Amino acid sequence: FRFNPAQANQCPQGYFCPDPSTIKDCPAGLFCPSGSARPLGCNDLRFDMKRWGNTFSAGLDGNFCPPNSREPWQLCPGGHYCPNASIALECPDGYYCPVMSSEPRKCPLLSYCPSNSDSPSISWIALVGTVSVALVMYGTSFLIIWRNKTSEEKDHGEEEIAAFNEKITKTICEIVLPTFNAREISDVFKMGNLSLVSDPLRLNIKDLTVTFKGRTILDKVSLSVPRGSLNAIFGPSGAGKTTLIKSMLGKLSYNLDISGKVSFTKCTSNKEIMVYNSSRGCFGKTLDFFETSKARKKVIQTKVGYVPQDNVVYPNLTVRENILFSVKLRNKFVKDRKALTDQILNLLGLFSIRNSIVGTPEKGGISGGECRRVSIGLELAGCPLCLVLDEPTTGLDAVSADRVLKCLNFLTGSGMTIIASIHQPKSSIFHLFSQTHVLMKGGFVVYTGPKNHVTRYFAHLGFVMPELENPADFIIDIVSGLVNCKTNASFTTSELPGMWRDNKGILEAFARSPSFARMKSDSQSSPDSERDPKMQTDAAQVDEDTTLLLDAALPDLQKELNRNQELNSGKAIYNLTVGELKDQVIQICSACFHLEHFGSVGECARHIADRIRSCLSPEFEVSPALQGAASPNREDGPYSRLSSLLSFKSTRHLMASLSFKSVRSFHKDQAPKAEEKGQVVRHLKRQFKLTYVLLNKDVLGWVRSLGLKTVDLVITAIFAIILGFNQGQGFMEVKDILYMSMLINLYVGMLSVVVAINLTLERLKSSEREAGGGISTALVFTSSKLADLTDHVLRPTVFSILFYFISLPRMSFGTFYAVVLGVSLSCSGLGDFIAVIFPENLATVAGLIIAFAFGGILNGYSPPLSDLPSEWIVFPSYARWGVEALCLAEFREYNDWKTETGMMHIGYSFDDWKWCLTFLYVSAVVLRICTYPLFRKKALS
Repeated sequence: FRFNPAQANQCPQGYFCPDPSTIKDCPAGLFCPSGSARPLGCNDLRFDMKRWGNTFSAGLDGNFCPPNSREPWQLCPGGHYCPNASIALECPDGYYCPVMSSEPRKCPLLSYCPSNSDSPSISWIALVGTVSVALVMYGTSFLIIWRNKTSEEKDHGEEEIAAFNEKITKTICEIVLPTFNAREISDVFKMGNLSLVSDPLRLNIKDLTVTFKGRTILDKVSLSVPRGSLNAIFGPSGAGKTTLIKSMLGKLSYNLDISGKVSFTKCTSNKEIMVYNSSRGCFGKTLDFFETSKARKKVIQTKVGYVPQDNVVYPNLTVRENILFSVKLRNKFVKDRKALTDQILNLLGLFSIRNSIVGTPEKGGISGGECRRVSIGLELAGCPLCLVLDEPTTGLDAVSADRVLKCLNFLTGSGMTIIASIHQPKSSIFHLFSQTHVLMKGGFVVYTGPKNHVTRYFAHLGFVMPELENPADFIIDIVSGLVNCKTNASFTTSELPGMWRDNKGILEAFARSPSFARMKSDSQSSPDSERDPKMQTDAAQVDEDTTLLLDAALPDLQKELNRNQELNSGKAIYNLTVGELKDQVIQICSACFHLEHFGSVGECARHIADRIRSCLSPEFEVSPALQGAASPNREDGPYSRLSSLLSFKSTRHLMASLSFKSVRSFHKDQAPKAEEKGQVVRHLKRQFKLTYVLLNKDVLGWVRSLGLKTVDLVITAIFAIILGFNQGQGFMEVKDILYMSMLINLYVGMLSVVVAINLTLERLKSSEREAGGGISTALVFTSSKLADLTDHVLRPTVFSILFYFISLPRMSFGTFYAVVLGVSLSCSGLGDFIAVIFPENLATVAGLIIAFAFGGILNGYSPPLSDLPSEWIVFPSYARWGVEALCLAEFREYNDWKTETGMMHIGYSFDDWKWCLTFLYVSAVVLRICTYPLFRKKALS
């Protein structure tokens, strides 16, 4: 042991020695290190520190120096607060005082804080807040469901009235037109609003060649599609059917080499719309890569509808809601949209299931055939001039496929042109088509023309079809090389295109044959659109003499209807006035004229007046001039005569003008008014209405999927509870704050990215149909993002309430929620962007990888910003800003020098908090803006 006089003579720690002979206790609020001649103050300590190569000033508040303190670093104990370093006061009831408190903190709402509390108990706000959110969510949802149910009940009442009116119509027809089909007349009467095909289209394709990297997909394809025809495009796999369909729609990919001509011609106005007209060079391909092709825009403007192979419908809506929303979005000319919806349901045979949820194959719902008809109905809502379908019978049983094709055949009578690619249909379906276009592998055309000539043409080549053979199967076997040619033993399928070029003229000879002429006259009737417009208008007039005849005869019909037991025995009772009955009779006459039962509306009205007088008023004799008005020899056309139904003009419009003036020509006449000053206002008003319809659709779909949303929120709540209890309450070290902030950002970020990707992918499917119907993609995108905000706000709200009021960090709830909500919005924008960049099958995986990389690696915490060569490396990461914002908000409530050294080590600064929060919200907007062009391109292509 070596004696050290310097140490032996030092004043001991906790004491100060004003002179060598005096030793005094160090008073409270001061500290006395070894050798102190006077005590040093513990308050407002500031000192310079040098760490990690940086020199900075640090301070200490909330410390406590009791008597005989050796150093100033002792912290104010938990359960007490120290307004200065000399005193530690007991924390009062209703407050809590964590370690290093300079003043007591008020106990959070619905928490328990007895005296001497260093932390509050778990706040009941966690439970109350979560229950409140659930009540608001479920209450709003049930209110929407109740409103929708009330609307359905109102519609049901209207449907009962419509059914009774239909019964009245049939009864009148049975009395005054007994020789005609009352059901046929009633159905024309009921479905008149569907008649918007005033300018039918025909399609012409000439020498269309499509190649991809040297491989020919279509080779000099030439074909013509007549107006008002049902066309089948079929052939073996790899024949180019899908590519041919895409060429009609203007959807050929930018990386394909295209030459040839594809065009539509409006038959009434004789206007040609060119889709493709020449080779697409490198510059054209580049434009198509960055922007929707002009070809696709032209097709959409021409009102060519497209029904994809997959049933792209709204699964959470009913059958009727699906079609009604589509009518509201696409058809601005029809005022009575509900009536048009019911007409489409009747046409497609869906009226009986109109209130059934469409559903999905996984969740259940309507059948595949019914879903396919709903998909067709979505396109009919826009009243297209031409309808293109990709494999409309795929995945359907024979009965469902037959119903779908019969509906399509029904539509062609209006002049609507229908084109369907189909794979080996059964015989009954094959015979529904009027035109057949056959392709073979390599993209060659081997036949295009009337269906009735196809087997005859191949028989001419030496391919004789056996009896009872399905023509479609036989043709596929020929182009696949499975049938021998009787006239050429060395036949190969490569000869078929040449045979077609050499022998297609034989179709003209077939068309001139007497058998074909008889068949054509038996199977086809003149469509209404081929009548002379002036004759239509004249024939639709009811002269004054005929009106007087009706006025004199209708009271007798009124008496008969009042006595009719069927009309007066149920809930509804016949109560039409004579004037209303007159309107009803004129509408019936309009339907009869449309069905060609009479040469004019007036002729039918005179016949009805004479019939009433002869049958219901025997004292009157039948006018000889009218006896032959409706010859009994005129056969009732079969029910299929309703194929011309869609060209029948709205009965309401007939009542107003008694003419067949089309809706389009009506609006064309009003074109000068559209150029007035209020045009912009009307346009904006319609855009707001469309946005409201889109939002209403999305909200109703969200409510219908409430069960799945509840499961998602429960999972979020469970994770928030686990994370909250894991963090605990009270004093936290710097590393704990950083780690917990990183976990919060990682979880909220990854969840938001995945949810946004799934929502955007779902929107893309429906947006393709909506954009194809002429709806602005900007409206579709805006409404979908507004609707998605419900998901992106609910999850962080539930998470924030539970986590915050369980762990009770020192920052305010508003600050915590603002950061978490910003992370959710920013990451959902990132998910939207990922969804439109990556293919659908890779988007979710890519989103998880990117979200984890941003949240777990490029978070600015591990590795810290100070260790990075440049902060720009982590600049795009949401976690770099989210972690810093949470940490700074929490650090601000600590007054320990360790927080400042920790911030210095990582590279944080209190001045950056507002920029961190700004980045989160600005990035949410910027990412969505960047998403829109790619979303638009995908929706239109």
